[in-house]
Amino acid sequence: MRSSIYIFLIAFIIFFHTVAFGFHSGGPGDCSGCHTLHSSTEGAPFPNESGPYLLKYGSQSDVCLSCHDGMGEQHHVSSLYQEGMGPANFTPGGDFGWLRKDFNWRAAAGITEEISRGDRHGHNVNAIATGYAPDLTLGTAPGGTFLSENLHCTSCHDPHGRYRRNADGTITTDGDIIMASGSYGTSPDPTPGNAMGVYRLLAGAGYESSPGVVFVSDPPAAVAPGVYNKSEEIFDTRVAYGMGMTEWCANCHGNFHQDIYVSGEEGQVHACGNNAHLSAHGGPGGAMTIAEVYNHYLSTGNMGGEKVNAYTSLVPFEVGIEDHSVASYRELKAIAASSAGAGTPGSSGPNDRSHVMCLSCHRAHASGWNSMLRWNVHAEMIIWNGLYPGTDNAAPPELAQGRTLRETEAAYYLKPETRFASAQTVPVTFQRSLCSKCHFKD
Repeated sequence: MRSSIYIFLIAFIIFFHTVAFGFHSGGPGDCSGCHTLHSSTEGAPFPNESGPYLLKYGSQSDVCLSCHDGMGEQHHVSSLYQEGMGPANFTPGGDFGWLRKDFNWRAAAGITEEISRGDRHGHNVNAIATGYAPDLTLGTAPGGTFLSENLHCTSCHDPHGRYRRNADGTITTDGDIIMASGSYGTSPDPTPGNAMGVYRLLAGAGYESSPGVVFVSDPPAAVAPGVYNKSEEIFDTRVAYGMGMTEWCANCHGNFHQDIYVSGEEGQVHACGNNAHLSAHGGPGGAMTIAEVYNHYLSTGNMGGEKVNAYTSLVPFEVGIEDHSVASYRELKAIAASSAGAGTPGSSGPNDRSHVMCLSCHRAHASGWNSMLRWNVHAEMIIWNGLYPGTDNAAPPELAQGRTLRETEAAYYLKPETRFASAQTVPVTFQRSLCSKCHFKD
């Protein structure tokens, strides 16, 4: 009996350590997980070529991907490209595996071959040992001075997890000890003396992301559901974004976002950020606010939707929670914990205090489309003849764009075509760009 109790206790300790306290746990992980002391392991020369800072692998990104490269586990963000199928992971940020694939096609009766290069599909992290190379097209970050050759996972994520969310709503790099990850709907609240890690170990103000590039904005307020690396065949996965994502992206893309709150003028970019509320008029003839358009829009030609089930992970938004307080995060947790099941807080559309952000259109890591966009903006239709267009279902080549039906489905996280009209009895035959989700035109 006693031995059975001991076995149970040991199993519980192993389980608790694995589940409740992951490698990072919201802060710094096990030092020996990334670094090798004196370039050796257990007294013997390290078997791999160590990198800078006594890292176990050749680069910062290769160290990260030694754990995060794979398929199926929640923490995997990179996988090998499965020809004709696409990458294996469906995290909100996307799978870096899309960087591994070029798509080629010729439009109907076209002479010139079109190409969607792999390096256009996402952030090109420098991880040669894992199969990723610096950006072949852009030498610097759009709108900034960050050199593409210096881009690593640690350019965005602080590997030592110094940034923490305190009980008083402040973000600091020291003070109260980090007790757990603050990224999830199941994360505990910070208390005096016990801080939580910031969302996804993102770096904040004062972080030197690359020589000469120092962050000025702290991580955003955001909460992810506990299960997030999954297909969206049944329900969408919803990350509850509160505020600050655009401002954080501007740490590297600042000049690109210098007019982030202004749109509609010559030379201005699309409005986004904490002040870009969806209360602006964007519907037909200005009759509806953008939030109202979003909530009513179901699919091309169908404005019969309702706010309670309006959310789509292909066009996420920030809910307008403007601080890092415990009360604000409880509201975000309620949204994330329900994911986006029908009729839950996670399925609800925006209101007038919600705002557009960079991730409303882009994925953070990579996607199946150019510029890491969430949907294909370079084709007239994203659903054709009731199907996702593919090279294997007779779709026009200018719509399939070199992708098989399964590759196109993978880029949309295996959402069924009917998801674009969940309240309709008549299946959608054609679906235009999801720009219409906010800017209804047809």
